[in-house]
Amino acid sequence: MLAVAAAKEHGEACSARKCGNTTISHPFWLPVWDTGRSCGSPEFEVSCRDNGTTPILLNSGAISLGFVIINIFYEEHSLHVVDRGKLELLHASSSCGLPMWNTSVKLGPRSRFRIAPVNMNLILYNCTKAAGAAALAQDRELVQTRMRCGDESEVFARAGGRYYETTNYGGGHEGCDAAVMPVLGTWAGEVNASDYERLISDGFLLTWQSPPTGNFTRQIKSSFHQRSWQTRTSRAFAWISLIRPSYQSWHSLIEDKAIDPKSSLVMADQR
Repeated sequence: MLAVAAAKEHGEACSARKCGNTTISHPFWLPVWDTGRSCGSPEFEVSCRDNGTTPILLNSGAISLGFVIINIFYEEHSLHVVDRGKLELLHASSSCGLPMWNTSVKLGPRSRFRIAPVNMNLILYNCTKAAGAAALAQDRELVQTRMRCGDESEVFARAGGRYYETTNYGGGHEGCDAAVMPVLGTWAGEVNASDYERLISDGFLLTWQSPPTGNFTRQIKSSFHQRSWQTRTSRAFAWISLIRPSYQSWHSLIEDKAIDPKSSLVMADQR
């Protein structure tokens, strides 16, 4: 019955397919370009880029270019992703013209995806030259990055606490625009802002709520999601921690996934 309802709402379910080393299966789906067939919820559409090696989650956020998928934990309803916009900001020769937004805005206000609470905060400050000097003098936890727009502005990084905690943001700085982004950090809840390049490249953990297949199943799935999302994301984060004994080995894993930072576009993020 449920399968029939799902088929009526989104067409027949797509068969599982590979994009690089990642298996894309329900509720995620890859479009079949030769037929133009849609077989899943638009919010779960995945595009296979870079000659079929890099899966990109295409979401409903109007300002977002999507997220590179590193791994999908289907049982836990979690996925490990990297913000394409942040990669562009990190690797661009100049940050001029690249807007800064909180990552949460990219998902859209009604998104079925949620930033997992096991993530940590990394706060980026885009400051004018004068404001940057003043901010550094006031806040010793600020780290100057190599991201800048000539002599006009520069970007600083600061470690925060857990993603949904707001007590460790360090406050605002006059003449600076702040953006909050999730990062994995360590299992012990530690983030070193000096390691901002690796933190951005390592990405973060998202959770999802399955697309509805009817009023009854929508209520069941919503209730289940509210009760168990924290347990499931903790298991996914534990798995990530097990396979990355160090930042270096984790960075190597990401490189093995064939992410090309230069194929990413634009930075964005505002909570």
